[in-house]
Amino acid sequence: MAGKLAFVDLGARGLDYVREHLLGANSFCTALLAAVEAAPGKVSTLAPEGVSVDRLYRFTEGGLLPANLAPPRVVRLEDGSSLAEVVNLKVEQAAYLVSMMQTTPGAVCITDDFNPSWAEAQAEDDPEAFGVEDEVYRLFTSSEKPARLIRALNLGDTIWHGVAALCTEAPDLGDDRVATIEALQQAALSAFLLTCTAYDGEGFVVWRRT
Repeated sequence: MAGKLAFVDLGARGLDYVREHLLGANSFCTALLAAVEAAPGKVSTLAPEGVSVDRLYRFTEGGLLPANLAPPRVVRLEDGSSLAEVVNLKVEQAAYLVSMMQTTPGAVCITDDFNPSWAEAQAEDDPEAFGVEDEVYRLFTSSEKPARLIRALNLGDTIWHGVAALCTEAPDLGDDRVATIEALQQAALSAFLLTCTAYDGEGFVVWRRT
């Protein structure tokens, strides 16, 4: 549905977007920003072939994918309301993250989620979720089923924010699936790749340590 896709280098303007996306978001993103500032990296995005770089610099605008330029397919919900279905690249994003995890033995993927509190996440009994104070994150290994990671990417995408990071260190979790801020920060500082939601939730921007 997304057509033929290719990675495009976004240079310094892409790095500025990543920095802005991470700034002041939560404990994890603050530490990720420190990792980005401390190490050289390359920023890119997965986009339909032929899209100009100038268009890709408009990071907050939707309409990146041709399928979303046509009249949207409207889905009727049980409560009588309706929802316009939007095509996105979550399947491709999850596949990319898993493939990159597999290049580094022991690497893990951590996603953040602004929507629930830790108490609410515990009530949902989400097996990948863990808490840091009242913040909610999810932890995956390369052996995780892609559908679970796709679900986490969707849950964590608030349109204006959504981060997934590949780290060489995983935070220690107790039986209650709670980690300390220090353990979370240590994991974030080991990040070698991260993605930020972009283009009104249609796509994502990648920072990769070089």
